[in-house]
Amino acid sequence: MSATGLQTVAAMAAIANGGVLLAPYLVEKVVAPDGSILEQGGRREVRRVLSPETARIVTAMLEEVVEKGTGTRAALADYRAAGKTGTAQKVDPIRGGYSEKRLASFLGFAPADAPRVAILVVIDEPMGKGAEVTGGMVAAPAWGAIARESLRQLGVMPEQSREAAPDHEEARLLATSLLVPVSEAVPQASVAPLGGRAVVPDVAGMPARTAARRLSQASLDADLRGSGRAVAQSPRAGAIVQRGARVKVTLAPPGERQ
Repeated sequence: MSATGLQTVAAMAAIANGGVLLAPYLVEKVVAPDGSILEQGGRREVRRVLSPETARIVTAMLEEVVEKGTGTRAALADYRAAGKTGTAQKVDPIRGGYSEKRLASFLGFAPADAPRVAILVVIDEPMGKGAEVTGGMVAAPAWGAIARESLRQLGVMPEQSREAAPDHEEARLLATSLLVPVSEAVPQASVAPLGGRAVVPDVAGMPARTAARRLSQASLDADLRGSGRAVAQSPRAGAIVQRGARVKVTLAPPGERQ
């Protein structure tokens, strides 16, 4: 009654973005016949609505909704998801008061540790009664299917693949001197011994906890400076260093650059 679907998705996306509200846009760009760009859409920050710490706390709460709360039917097998169910009674405009009709919804984002999509699924007046027509029962499964396919089409690697990616990248880098996309990585069985070396992963844009975990998976030590998301790192991504080496990661709130 007080917010549109687009407004609620934008609010959830602000949590996913570390507390920064972004302005939605529909058109990526408008290109003239001669190839010149007439209009260019893109990221536009409206304002900060939550502190980074509050956004992290709320994200953890939203993950619990999917893991063990009312939104378990929205869970994704290969990704961490965060979201909230909604079950609203509809007003009877004739008699006044609430009717037996419901508006069931699920609103969330994924992957929870490195968000790429924020999605709202609303089922208007689902058939059934009571527990049969809640957001967790009728909207959450649809949300999970949409999120899973969206991440697949965006080429977002499942969490297990991301954890294994540094070893695959190391093997291909040492074999060809080129850091290739993870999707082209060789099977685990063909990974060559690497001794005490490691390849520095790219942590650009990751929140502090995700960047630290990514470096740990590559047998490297994270030296985090600042707060927010990673905007710089040293050594650079793709560099070959000794396992256990310290990687300096500079963090800044969204919109700030070093």
